[in-house]
Amino acid sequence: MGNYCNQSVCDHNPCQSGGSCVRHPGSGFLCVCPFGKHGIFCEYNVEITRPSLSPISSGISTYVMYPLSSAAINSDRFDLRLRFQTADMDQIALLAYIGQSGRHDSRSQHIALTFVKGYIMLTWNMGSGPRRVFTSRALGARRGGHAVRAWRRGRSAGLVVDGRFNVSGNAPAGRANMTLLPYIYIGGHPSENFRDLPHDLPLHSGWRGCIWEVGGQAVGGAAMGGRGVGQCGVTQCTASSCNAPRGVCIHSPATYGCICNEGWFGATCASNRSPCDSARSQCKGACVITLDDAQCDCPYGKTGLHCDQDLIPMDILFSGTRSYLTLYPRSISSVSLSLEAEIKPMKERGLVIFVQTPHFYTSLSLQGGLLEYRWTDQLSGLTSLVRSGVVLSMSRWHRVRAGRYGSRLYAWVDGALSTEPMLAHAYPHTASDASLLIRYRHRYLPPNYN
Repeated sequence: MGNYCNQSVCDHNPCQSGGSCVRHPGSGFLCVCPFGKHGIFCEYNVEITRPSLSPISSGISTYVMYPLSSAAINSDRFDLRLRFQTADMDQIALLAYIGQSGRHDSRSQHIALTFVKGYIMLTWNMGSGPRRVFTSRALGARRGGHAVRAWRRGRSAGLVVDGRFNVSGNAPAGRANMTLLPYIYIGGHPSENFRDLPHDLPLHSGWRGCIWEVGGQAVGGAAMGGRGVGQCGVTQCTASSCNAPRGVCIHSPATYGCICNEGWFGATCASNRSPCDSARSQCKGACVITLDDAQCDCPYGKTGLHCDQDLIPMDILFSGTRSYLTLYPRSISSVSLSLEAEIKPMKERGLVIFVQTPHFYTSLSLQGGLLEYRWTDQLSGLTSLVRSGVVLSMSRWHRVRAGRYGSRLYAWVDGALSTEPMLAHAYPHTASDASLLIRYRHRYLPPNYN
């Protein structure tokens, strides 16, 4: 985009529903949709019963995240069962990962299930070095898919594939238990190029195929999040997606992009002129492409169709579409933090405030009309949360407060207080330049903070 092709569509994120924008050759961009959303701008809901996964672009995988059961978090036992199908038998891909937070070294505890050109491989590290076992022969493509069981008992672990291929081994260990984060990543991982993962996992790609079933003692419930996930058997590209023959459609499980033929422009090749061409656009703000044309996003203090009118905000209105307000960096303590505001919600779901420091990030949001306060410790990766005991009425003003005091979180709405203990206690520190944003929209929001 731009006179010299030096601008990216992602400079002004057009993706909706908390989706992230990534650059993509040909189409210029693709939207990475949060779990349960699909469409070129993540504008539609989708019920996912059988996840469809495929790498989105170089170094960015799709994944589904499940809760790790309490019986497996700090335990000597682990049992995970998957049933999957793929047509790409040559891929070297991550099927499942459970580990610890941050960058890993040779002693980081983890369990990884990988697919290597048809061979199923299990790697586990109990803190004294990795151990690996793999099937003796490669799987072939078959209509009914394949079933894999990965298990661990103390330092022993093994694989059962399609009820026939059994392989097991013992890892060096000083203790029988593993201490793991309470998340199971299926098909990929949030880190770019898997650079935060241990051993040789950064050499793998994200999984390409369908996941039909996820179960076993290790799984603590239904899918709790993910990105770029579609429904198996559903294609995003149709004859009308890119106004063929004006453009060619690029399929991804939850979204699509369009490569426009010469003389056609826009997200779906619907226009004979570039919607953000500086020679024609009257936009004085940020030009953001939409399904049919473009919108002009105004900077703070400007309003109007082309952002050419001055405005002094009093009670700030957020449109819910790419609108946010950045406050000056300020000093924030991890031991005692309080957020206080008066809000008038128009929708039952949305992010209100987001705060990030080098050691933790925290947010205040509405989830189904309930006020929800989250706190994620970046060292342990654990997320604590508390929800209000009352539902907020739409189109009415409410006084809300939320924060942390010591080892507890609290949420307060119009005099009604709710508190919950924290799952992890961060090392006390004070961030002198913490980022604080209201109604935050960013290209890379942490998982479950959309």
